[in-house]
Amino acid sequence: MPEYSSFARDAMLQGLVWVHVLVGPDGLVRSAMVVNGVTGLNELALNAVKGWTFEPARDQRGNPIPAWYGMRFDFHF
Repeated sequence: MPEYSSFARDAMLQGLVWVHVLVGPDGLVRSAMVVNGVTGLNELALNAVKGWTFEPARDQRGNPIPAWYGMRFDFHF
């Protein structure tokens, strides 16, 4: 999970950040964008998700394929 930056903690920022993530066939994040968020927290969510590795989606034959996922990050103290 993303960690609060000192700025976000000092400003007591809280809320939800919704991110769309494109995961490639290799499970790596190819693209990530904030759909709805909180200024000061959006970058924390994006930076966290860009470092993750996912199990890729698969087609009907079982071959890995790129796919979009929606993710919610809940920042609360």
